[in-house]
Amino acid sequence: MSGTPTSPDGVSRIDWDRIDALTDEDIAKSVAGDPDAAPINFHVGKTLRLKSEAPEVDVKAIRGNIGLSQAAFADRFGFTKRAVENWEQGIRRPDRAARILLWLIDRHPGAVDAAMEALRENSKA
Repeated sequence: MSGTPTSPDGVSRIDWDRIDALTDEDIAKSVAGDPDAAPINFHVGKTLRLKSEAPEVDVKAIRGNIGLSQAAFADRFGFTKRAVENWEQGIRRPDRAARILLWLIDRHPGAVDAAMEALRENSKA
């Protein structure tokens, strides 16, 4: 990469003065011009969030497609039985992270099972 300072041994060094001199506008322009940058809304002082909202999900239908009781579904995917009951009865709405997980369970239950198993194994270590 041209313009990158290197030490005598050829290893790249970070030019902290140059980085510290960057403005938020400079950073936003750099991100916008990078085709490999993730599509995000960049707002200084706010949390970075993906542009897309989490999908709406039908918890009862997802659970029914897998053929599990509320308790078994909750246990298998790390929810509480009460949360599953509340979602299905419309008392509460799953939060964004739960909706994303439920969407994944609906479309790729095997992949979620594998991830949950890896999580369980990791917690035993």
